[in-house]
Amino acid sequence: MKNVCEGIGGRIKAIPEDFVVEEIPKEKEREDEDQLIFWVEKRNWDTHDVIRILSRKLRVSRKRFGYAGTKDKFAIARQRFSVWDPTGELEEKLKTVKLPDIKIYGFSRGYRLNLGDLEGNKFLITIRGIELEESEIKERLQKIFTVLKNGIPNYFGEQRFGGIRAVTHLVGYEMLRGNFEEATKIYISKIFEEEAEDIKKIREFVAKNWGDRKAYLKALNMFSKRFRYERAMLQYLYVYPRDFVGALRRIPKKVRKLFINAVQSYIFNEVLKKLVKKHGIEKLKGKTIKLVGYDTVFENKEEDRETLKLLKTLSLSREDFLMPSMPEMKTTGGERKAIIEVKDIKLLSIKEDELEKGKNAVKISFSLPPGSYATIVLAYIMGGCKDEKIQYPKLGK
Repeated sequence: MKNVCEGIGGRIKAIPEDFVVEEIPKEKEREDEDQLIFWVEKRNWDTHDVIRILSRKLRVSRKRFGYAGTKDKFAIARQRFSVWDPTGELEEKLKTVKLPDIKIYGFSRGYRLNLGDLEGNKFLITIRGIELEESEIKERLQKIFTVLKNGIPNYFGEQRFGGIRAVTHLVGYEMLRGNFEEATKIYISKIFEEEAEDIKKIREFVAKNWGDRKAYLKALNMFSKRFRYERAMLQYLYVYPRDFVGALRRIPKKVRKLFINAVQSYIFNEVLKKLVKKHGIEKLKGKTIKLVGYDTVFENKEEDRETLKLLKTLSLSREDFLMPSMPEMKTTGGERKAIIEVKDIKLLSIKEDELEKGKNAVKISFSLPPGSYATIVLAYIMGGCKDEKIQYPKLGK
């Protein structure tokens, strides 16, 4: 793709208030008297952590809860949750729950929320540290907005792969291939440059002493409590040093499922990148690309042929997604639009950045369909119309 527009530079997420996301509910939703629906506004909270703490506060199983999609952690995020509440007592309890940086409101009755049960998400983003003059910012944004409205590749964003520690798809890949020891080792000990130095040293210690039960115990005490999955796995390995399936099962099922989903996302992204490079945007509008699962049916069309070719390169097959050694991870297939249009995109303000004097801050709003990533849109706005929108370690190398 030709670089037809230049980005405005800058940085995002200097503070959580710079990234605001709000779920757009579906217009018509059937009622279910047993399900309580409620809104949560969270600041710097992970979606799974909200469920974990609420289940503890309410003294009910996490399995009672549903949600339409995970939201960014370092952000102000407003999203709905459902909880099975046939007697109505949980609603009264929730109204009394007090948690830091969490607001619970908007109670109603509806159906259980599952992933994808939303129209989309709307975003309010502040980009800081921009070194351009106001007139140049406006000129560049006008060109970029035209591109975004016309359509961009519907890539999965870097958060899907673990963000600064892009380990999610690497762990999932080894799980799919039955290499559970390698999957466990990667999760606990693989080092990424952007991690804090003290954490790098702990991971390096684990890698150098892999297989040593006493080292597992020592590393467990070196990790702080916020690294609860690493700690849980190390504690398990200290007792059962060769049971790597069991060690991975110390991670909640929903989180483990993200490892497999990340491999599906990686395959989708790599196929889409190749097709965009070959055909451009216009020819891909209206097309979908498969998210590979055990039940995927391939057809004789280019996008399916490219997906099969990549699976072969990665030494993977549809059957691998049955996960016989960890059957609860069995994963179905699906499909995803190749191209999306960014809706309702607006420049709201340009003003001096109060955090970086002498530089500008821009406030922008837009809406995206379910499962599409704001960070991909921001890659265009900040970096311009170039091909490479996502960076992550490659599989099979």
